Amino acid sequence: MDSNNSLLPKFAEFIAEKWNGNFQHRFSIPKHHRAWQTWKTKFSHLNCAVTIWECSNLREAYERYSWPESDESIEDIRALLKQSIASRNENLVQSNCLKIFRWGGVAKNVNDPSLQWILRNEGQLSTQIIFALSLLNSQDANLACFDGKNLLMNSAMTKVYWAADEHNKLAIYDGRVGAALGLLSRNFLQEKGSNKVPDELAFSWGSSREKHVQGIRDKRNPSDTQLKYPRLFNAKNKDFHHAKMMRDASNLFQLTSKLLEDKVSVNHLERAMFMIGYDVTQNEMLSS
Repeated sequence: MDSNNSLLPKFAEFIAEKWNGNFQHRFSIPKHHRAWQTWKTKFSHLNCAVTIWECSNLREAYERYSWPESDESIEDIRALLKQSIASRNENLVQSNCLKIFRWGGVAKNVNDPSLQWILRNEGQLSTQIIFALSLLNSQDANLACFDGKNLLMNSAMTKVYWAADEHNKLAIYDGRVGAALGLLSRNFLQEKGSNKVPDELAFSWGSSREKHVQGIRDKRNPSDTQLKYPRLFNAKNKDFHHAKMMRDASNLFQLTSKLLEDKVSVNHLERAMFMIGYDVTQNEMLSS
């Protein structure tokens, strides 16, 4: 990342400029979905059509974050998970990991790989999570242990590692965050006149859970006719690739945070991306 040829510092500057600068983004949202209840309740005064989510910059995207609230706040769960890991209270570590799953709406099925991994590692979860964090927080550590058996990385486990990180330097990396980073990367490269996505800016996106119609572009796909972005969950060695995406995005957000004088955290940036990444295609349709 310190290489003179790296585009990441310039891309971080681009994102930092969009925090308070101009970044118009909007899309239609489902009429009935509890994840949007916060938006509909708190921001309905902004426009008469609360089925449209919109922002004018990344700061506004963060401020308009919407996710279902639970009986126990996510920050309380994070604090409990960190405390249980520090004290090696393995029963509480397991319990708090399951709370993270419920908060994130992931690993719902009894046969889900993440749930099975949590149960299989009973008694050594603290050690495994601490090891995973040491790799994710190192810029040059080999991530080969994220092989789907020893260590997992997916939409459920990225939330656990984020929650457990005592330094708060890691970002959740899911399909929506990847879609938004792909969109911003595309905009950045288009401004530079590039017609190819370099590896370091090839952020992977994850498809939505909605049924797709063959031949219709997925709403999380930030690609255009020239600049193509890879699918997150179709990657070869997908746990390894997902871990790399989480580390790369976290490093990018840390760079951006420093440019914004640490007034904007990694978590702020990730939440902004999460909202933008719900749909990265409707801007084109709504403006046509």
